[in-house]
Amino acid sequence: MPKISFVIPTRNRSKLVVEALQSIQQQTETDWEAVVVDDHGSDDTQEAIAKLSDARIKYYRLPDNCGNGVASARNYGNQLAQAELIAVLDSDDVCLPERAQLAVDSYDTHGWDFYSTNRITEDMLTAERKSPSLPDEWDAEAFKTYSYVTHSSVVYTKKAALEIPYNSALPVLDDYDLISRFMEAGKKMHLDPKAMTVIWRRHPATVTNDSVSIQKAYLQAIRHWRGWVKENVDLSKLAK
Repeated sequence: MPKISFVIPTRNRSKLVVEALQSIQQQTETDWEAVVVDDHGSDDTQEAIAKLSDARIKYYRLPDNCGNGVASARNYGNQLAQAELIAVLDSDDVCLPERAQLAVDSYDTHGWDFYSTNRITEDMLTAERKSPSLPDEWDAEAFKTYSYVTHSSVVYTKKAALEIPYNSALPVLDDYDLISRFMEAGKKMHLDPKAMTVIWRRHPATVTNDSVSIQKAYLQAIRHWRGWVKENVDLSKLAK
């Protein structure tokens, strides 16, 4: 059993997912596995991954009977992961070298169910980099107001992930919804704002104007479902 499993959903991003995997290969903690779940893609992802020639990297294709979309791919990968700790990584992001070691050490010290860190945001067109300001520690009330979690920085226990899977019925914000349900279930949440573990890469295909409006609608809906906001929410704005 490896110390940590990286679960990476992907679809038609062979070049980017290889870069993500290469960043995992550069980890200072070498006892890891990477579970890549191909969400019904049609490019050369499988062949590109095979060229890395690393037995720790495992490619799977999301079965047709397991749905489709990033939430379904994450849930499938979490089931396949062998380690007690599961690190989330989107296929267009890359890890910094100490990510795995920092997570393992933090878990040994704090025994959390859910862990997140700071990030470097990189504009892939301009190469500009910046980092956000985060709370000094996990702040549930602040999270109810805005999401300060970068999902590619997240590590959670496999036990918690199987107990509370991603909601594959949501077209967006499956990550925010998952964290909200972890909180409501009383899971131990831990934030290390001083740890920098991932480069969150932004590019033209990351977010469209249409998806921004959909995300705003679902954000309000999720907050409403959790009882975090009292005002009425117009559910007719949600994507069909």
